[in-house]
Amino acid sequence: MRYLYIVIIVFTFFSCAKDQNKVNLVNDNSLSTDTLLDSKNNKLSNDIVEPVIELKDCSLTFYEFFEKFSRDSLFQKSRVKYPLKWSYYRESYEKLTIEHIKQKDFTYIDFTEDKNAMEKKSGKYEVVIERSKYEVNYLLKGYDNGIHMNHIFKLVEGCWFLVEIIDEST
Repeated sequence: MRYLYIVIIVFTFFSCAKDQNKVNLVNDNSLSTDTLLDSKNNKLSNDIVEPVIELKDCSLTFYEFFEKFSRDSLFQKSRVKYPLKWSYYRESYEKLTIEHIKQKDFTYIDFTEDKNAMEKKSGKYEVVIERSKYEVNYLLKGYDNGIHMNHIFKLVEGCWFLVEIIDEST
């Protein structure tokens, strides 16, 4: 009986250890890269496999993508094309200032409140979605205020990405 317990424990140990030979790393482009773990000395090997894009997320419709993009900050950061082009008025309303945001400088954009934006006491805005086959303009238009912000999403290699923000708010 004791021999049977030892066999079960050893079998369980080896079946669990088999799955731990891969480590997922995230590079600067937020794509997961599989790197093999050398089981002899527990160091990462130099054999880096090509970045893997999860195809299951790429099959999402825009609305399914946007729902996840709105609530998941890590997913959001991974679905922005860097450097992100951001245009806005700085000092005058004659010319837009253009900046390019690097991944390390990107901050989460909270889209979850957009559904209730017209119910606010101040700063009301409506969401207007203009859609073509490969591009979606997600426009925030202020109601009796100067809000006018356009988030441009494009379908790139089957996946939706935020590619540009144009803030023409006054």
